[in-house]
Amino acid sequence: MSAVNTKSAFLIFKASGLNFTDGGKIITIVTSLARKALSSISRVGWRRSWLVHKRISADCIAPGPMDTPFFDPQETDDSIAYLKSGAMEGRLTTLEDIAPIVKILVTEEQ
Repeated sequence: MSAVNTKSAFLIFKASGLNFTDGGKIITIVTSLARKALSSISRVGWRRSWLVHKRISADCIAPGPMDTPFFDPQETDDSIAYLKSGAMEGRLTTLEDIAPIVKILVTEEQ
């Protein structure tokens, strides 16, 4: 699963970089299991001509376990309790937690 997340984010960076004309921001929201690999891909991709010369920034958000319809059916009550115990504020991340971060990353004044 980590390989799928890493490769899909890389392909999003690459396709976006090839299709953006001048300026732009690429933001991927991925599993935290792939955050180190994707951080490296962001830096490498940004340095490549398909991002840096077009003034495109690339960021990854790795929020950890999120409360989504995809997550809940595959987890047991015990595993959800375990994940919450190690999470910030003792709860799962929600989309409402991520939206302000995305807003900051996409604003022009950075």
